[in-house]
Amino acid sequence: MPEVPLEHRGDADEMLKAIGQRWETIRVAAPTLLADESFMLSSLGLAWETLDFAAAELKDNRVFMLSAVKRDWRTLFSTPGLCLRSDREAMLAAVSQSWLALELAEENLRADRELVSAAVCVDWWALEYAAPEFWSDREIILDAVRQDWHALYYAADALLEDPEVILEGLKQSTEAYEYAAPILKERPDILQTFATSRCNDKCWALDELGKNLFTFAEARVCKFEVAKAQRSDSSSRPASRMCSNSPVDYVWRCDTPSCIGPSSASSWRPLSDKQLSNHTDSVAVLGG
Repeated sequence: MPEVPLEHRGDADEMLKAIGQRWETIRVAAPTLLADESFMLSSLGLAWETLDFAAAELKDNRVFMLSAVKRDWRTLFSTPGLCLRSDREAMLAAVSQSWLALELAEENLRADRELVSAAVCVDWWALEYAAPEFWSDREIILDAVRQDWHALYYAADALLEDPEVILEGLKQSTEAYEYAAPILKERPDILQTFATSRCNDKCWALDELGKNLFTFAEARVCKFEVAKAQRSDSSSRPASRMCSNSPVDYVWRCDTPSCIGPSSASSWRPLSDKQLSNHTDSVAVLGG
């Protein structure tokens, strides 16, 4: 702990400088500083742990405590902060900083829609601590899914039948298709979004031969109209270059419907010129 000369222990600037180096230095601060609202709020800006050393009259002052939470939500972990976990205004200020604060809220506040909505806006993971009734709240779930498709895990069954909810997830990952209710899995807009979703890592262009549909991860994919495939003169393009939706430069096919993804890359081969010329009007593009 930094040495603070006795004559500096009542000096706000000197003490804040010392606290900035090591927060435990507040232990030697003069009682007058520990009872000073401005000094204590400044110290909280350096380390939330200093709240435990505030004078009793400040800890009993709701206005000061609200200001402390607004300065740093982690003051809820301190001994004086425990009483604020049931205070709606304090918790609203806390969850607006971090979704983790929702875990500290009293049960009745976890069922407060405004509080939960504010927490979800900060991070969709707040659904973990929200009352289960909000897993059926369309607006809250949509906000969460727009952040991260994994939020579909918390969505109620009724919302998994909502096309907009599923489409928001599919825009980010084809894996969101697994959450879609069976009634949605045949919709053209769902299938099309699935087929074009996030070609960031691997993207395979499958030719649709006749009327048969290939199987990908046990999900049926409809034929999807895209710009006509144009075969490049070079057949040595890396896999990453195959991810072109307009036009498709290099079309690959799989000998068996069970052949999927990068792990089966050795089973994929380029279409012959004859196949390509016969089947360039309709291809399915799948995002890995």
